[in-house]
Amino acid sequence: MTFTKLTDKPLCFVDVETTGLDPIKNEILEFAAIKGTETLAIKIKPRRIHTAHPKALELNGYNEAEWTDAEDISTAAPKIIAFLRDAVLVAHNSKFDVGFIEAFLQEAGITERISYHVVDTCSLAYVFLVRLGLTSLSLKSVCEFLKLKPEPSIHRALAGASTCKRVYEALNARLV
Repeated sequence: MTFTKLTDKPLCFVDVETTGLDPIKNEILEFAAIKGTETLAIKIKPRRIHTAHPKALELNGYNEAEWTDAEDISTAAPKIIAFLRDAVLVAHNSKFDVGFIEAFLQEAGITERISYHVVDTCSLAYVFLVRLGLTSLSLKSVCEFLKLKPEPSIHRALAGASTCKRVYEALNARLV
């Protein structure tokens, strides 16, 4: 086993769009990640759409027609683990995203684990912005507080990952 120095690990901004809130019952519909100049965005064919919460599908703008070319779990999972390998994940409310990614990879039979090094922009916002007047930790509220353009009302994973990256950069700029 080889180890990568923490300072050599790239940041990888991730977001998932799902059919609900429970990574055991629900599933990922869309995954996106931004690492340096590389981007990975994948629509994933639902396997248990019958368990989907209608509000989640509305929020994600899911419709069967737009997912006709979506990837199966067997092709999407290896791409995801390869992209995340040796990276520090950054997400807004990271426990949600990481929980779904781990459940997805496990369901695909992938034994390799994603890094336990994770940065949560929701936690950073709590630490640095609540004392300045932030009253909600939603991504939209954090964006508005930082005067950043929020994610569109129909959530897509790539827009979420990009918004998370902008929030991280804005928070980091305040600290430097």
